[in-house]
Amino acid sequence: ILRDSPPVAVTPFTKTKIADIKLELDSIRKSGLAYSHQEGIAGVVGIAAPVFNGAGVPVASLGIGIPAAQMETKVIAVMESALKELSHQLSAQLGWSGTLLPGKKQDSV
Repeated sequence: ILRDSPPVAVTPFTKTKIADIKLELDSIRKSGLAYSHQEGIAGVVGIAAPVFNGAGVPVASLGIGIPAAQMETKVIAVMESALKELSHQLSAQLGWSGTLLPGKKQDSV
C-alpha cells in the first residue's frame, strides 16, 4: 500500500519514510496501541486500539485525541488502559477469542 501511495506530510511531525512507518507498525503490533504525536493534526496527540472480528481481522479502532499541551504520564496511562479494555470488550462481542488465526497478518505494507 505504501509503495503505491507514498505518504504525504500534513504536519512537520508526519512520518513519510517507509522504514519509519514499518518500525512504528512493529511497535504497534507489540504494544497493541497506535500513537500519533501531532502527525495528523498539529497540537493534537492521539492513542488508538484495534477492534478485531471473530477471525482476528482488525475491522475498526477506538481512539482518543487530546491537546498535546495536556498530555501527562498519568493521563497517558489511563487512556491506554481504557482503550485496551474497551477494544477487547468490543472485539469479544464480535467473536474475537483474543488471538489471531495462525499465519494471519494484521496489515500489509
